[in-house]
Amino acid sequence: MEKIIHYKHDLLIELLNDLMVAECKQQKFISEMLDKVKSLKLSEIIHEDQGQTGVHIGRLKAIFPLLGEEPLIDRQNWIVEEMIRMTDELIERSSDQEVIEAIIVHALRCLKNYAMVCYETANTYAGILGYQDTASHLQRSKDEENKINKKLIQWMEEKITETVEYAHPSEHMQLSHT
Repeated sequence: MEKIIHYKHDLLIELLNDLMVAECKQQKFISEMLDKVKSLKLSEIIHEDQGQTGVHIGRLKAIFPLLGEEPLIDRQNWIVEEMIRMTDELIERSSDQEVIEAIIVHALRCLKNYAMVCYETANTYAGILGYQDTASHLQRSKDEENKINKKLIQWMEEKITETVEYAHPSEHMQLSHT
């Protein structure tokens, strides 16, 4: 049976547990996606993300004892799980490497943005409750998530710029008939 949330402290613990589950699932997902990436630059970004995700998990594990709690990692995070399921489905339907990498970047950016919102919310509650060390750890993880997100955006923009002269096949047909 789920614990009843009576206090803001309990809500913070729930948020931290959601983050822990999300980071653990994301770490597994990142490992699986690395096998599908051929772009050296994207691979480097994902490797960096993988390392940072491990650091985030370590930070979260260190936060729980500071708050007198234990993490509960045997639970679900529907948002992350659905994003991973949808990504796997889209990759299965694609045979083009650039499309596969675009799908992976989209998924990673969605997961980054979700994590940043969760870190920001937990950070706010930790600050309100006077847990300054916890708030500091959460802010650092949020900043690192944002840094990777910006690298993914930059990779996307560079990739789009490289291929901008190639239109969708149906656009080629329309252009050639006018």
